[in-house]
Amino acid sequence: MIKMIETDNVSKTLFDRLYSEAYPKISHERQRIGDVKLGESMFNELSSYKTALYYVDDYPVGLVSYHTFQYNEKTYFFHRYPTYGIDQNGSRSWWYSEEFQQVNSEYVKNMNCSGVITLFNPGSPAGNAVKQHFGSFDKYYKVPVEYSISAVLGTAEEVMLPGGKCLVIDLLEE
Repeated sequence: MIKMIETDNVSKTLFDRLYSEAYPKISHERQRIGDVKLGESMFNELSSYKTALYYVDDYPVGLVSYHTFQYNEKTYFFHRYPTYGIDQNGSRSWWYSEEFQQVNSEYVKNMNCSGVITLFNPGSPAGNAVKQHFGSFDKYYKVPVEYSISAVLGTAEEVMLPGGKCLVIDLLEE
């Protein structure tokens, strides 16, 4: 059973475990920015934004810091540094499951958001997974749409991820 629960407290030990487990998916970013620098930045951001933890059978498997963001006259759930680890069986399949998209979309709906915005590095396995996987169940999310960062967030934000893109992933309407 997957749960997504807001939290005010993520221990450094838990963050370090999830960050380590996320390596296969965020290795591109870790190499581009620097492993220690990226890890420190991600952990420090947890205190600046709201944070939610993902659990599989009460075992923490991922986290995301986030805030709401206005785009095209709609409110979106803006993912900041999602960090997805493995479950107790050493699997990342929970993230690819329909249950994950259902739980995630319910959380986003409960925040009165129209969908999710996330930064996307076209060379990153994590970004490619989001682009390919979200919307794949035809029940929760539409297929992600890729935009330049400046088109969604403004030109100043493009400094965060040179050559990067934004994915806008709208919820399916009921």
